[in-house]
Amino acid sequence: MHRVLRTDHTINWPKDWRAFLLLLLITLAFWRVDVNFFWRDDWNFLSDMRDPPVAYFIQDHFGHVKPLFKLTFFAQLQVFGTNTIFYAYYNLLFVALGAYAMLRLLLRLTSVTAAWVTTIALLIHPLMFNHVGWTFEQCISQHLFFQVLAVCCFVAWVQERRRADLLATVAWSVVQNYFFGNGLFLPMLFVAGCLLFVEDRRERLRAAGYFVGLFLLFIAIQLGLGGDRAGMPSTVEDLLGLFSGSIHLLGIDSARAFFIQETAFGAATTWLSIALFTGLVALAVLRKDRDQRIAWFLVLWFGVAFCSVPLVRRGDLLLRTIPHYYSILCMIPLGFIGEHALGGRSWWSIVPRKLMLTGVAGLLLVVFLLDRQLMAMVSFRSFRNEQAMMRSLQDGTPYKGFDEPYFRADKDKVEDPLGIYRYWRERDRFRLPIGYANEPSNWTRTTPLSEE
Repeated sequence: MHRVLRTDHTINWPKDWRAFLLLLLITLAFWRVDVNFFWRDDWNFLSDMRDPPVAYFIQDHFGHVKPLFKLTFFAQLQVFGTNTIFYAYYNLLFVALGAYAMLRLLLRLTSVTAAWVTTIALLIHPLMFNHVGWTFEQCISQHLFFQVLAVCCFVAWVQERRRADLLATVAWSVVQNYFFGNGLFLPMLFVAGCLLFVEDRRERLRAAGYFVGLFLLFIAIQLGLGGDRAGMPSTVEDLLGLFSGSIHLLGIDSARAFFIQETAFGAATTWLSIALFTGLVALAVLRKDRDQRIAWFLVLWFGVAFCSVPLVRRGDLLLRTIPHYYSILCMIPLGFIGEHALGGRSWWSIVPRKLMLTGVAGLLLVVFLLDRQLMAMVSFRSFRNEQAMMRSLQDGTPYKGFDEPYFRADKDKVEDPLGIYRYWRERDRFRLPIGYANEPSNWTRTTPLSEE
């Protein structure tokens, strides 16, 4: 009888589609879709995909090797053109799929209530705002969905020992990496998982060998195509920069996850958030009423996701504004660690059901109200950019974007943005004036614009 990951209080995976449908409805109700706009990276794709050679799809994009995302984005451009609302719905579909995959995995590891609360908390976390509001970041939704799917299949293989689950783990590992190019280290998680959970020595070594081979294959491709992420520290100063940059990034990621403003306590903010993160990890790995191997597996997953960001920039990370999508890559395993530290049937049974439901409803309301403020600001900026673009089309004048972090032609070195926009606008198969920024009444000259 194989030892398995599930504890006494786990349940089987849901056997119908209702759980996914509910998560999809929450996703569509909670996240607005009229804030989407083509941001900086999008414009590089819009420019390069007008007549791309085959080799373009396997070339790295600022260090990310992402052929699968390039292919899907290219296909969307051929159908949706410049109507970003369709890209938004496509992105939210994968957000909901990722949430459903998280739920299924959690249901293998914990109680039903803990699984649902953790899934909803991850789904509505304000950190996800930029993730669902930037057209380009659908690659992260796809990346995270297939990464969780790979972990799901690995856990299923540990529990059931079906060869199909092991093969699916390898397949989804490949897919998740080539949607965003930040999943190089995932096979190392599964090597550790084999050592933790597989008791038969021969089977353990054979399975670990599969994942070591996959990791070496990823590294070989990365060295050939991976841009700056193929670079490694070569001096003592580089190593120190790698360490200091990693500590700084961990502090920023933790602060964002724990709802702490990144400069709330000055220079001490990152150290405070690291202390909170360390405490959460300690609670998870020291709990004796739950399987400690799972806790270590989840901590290693966080480490794998954390190392996926371009730490090769080393100490330069301290001097930059760190993109939110770096932090999003770590959110799922961090949520799982939090559940393992605080969740489980024994903890949730202490809280009365009515109090639990009231608390969850209150959390939804607070996060929703906070996020409306962010979305109102970005929606207005997106509208101003869209309005300026449409005026340029009507008047035949050059377009220049507003409001960093939005696109600006002079800064992002994209030639002929008006021509690029016109080229893809003609490929919109629907031409539906859906969404705030796309309503023709908003393209008039009644709103004064600034060229700042």
